[in-house]
Amino acid sequence: MKQDTMTAEQLSLDTAVQSFAQATGFDVTFGGFEHRGVATVTSLFGNQTQSLSGLEVALGLGLGGRAMHECRPRLTSDYARSSKITHHYDTQVLTEGIRMLFAVPVIVDGCVRAVLYGGSRTASAREMPSSTRHRR
Repeated sequence: MKQDTMTAEQLSLDTAVQSFAQATGFDVTFGGFEHRGVATVTSLFGNQTQSLSGLEVALGLGLGGRAMHECRPRLTSDYARSSKITHHYDTQVLTEGIRMLFAVPVIVDGCVRAVLYGGSRTASAREMPSSTRHRR
């Protein structure tokens, strides 16, 4: 999206996604605003493909949909094998090479407004460099 046509809301999401990456050390971060039970991924940082761009995540489906439904962060250390989520978005997530995925809903005035994701291309935090594990 071009900077001159970007809305202030989209710019704030882009800033949050990039800051999330820098603060956590995740390989890839992404996010999208929720509208009528669907979060559409419009911001990506560290991605190697465009497989997640425009992804529409429905309430209750996948890890992000579960995070939105439960209004709390959710984590899976092995996305492809997780029995705790639906696998509606496997093609998009696995094409990006994501193994571990974290999803956190952004809640404003008690309502989910967006979802932020952090993904790692390694299976667990133990495989991540120590400099990214211990960031505060």
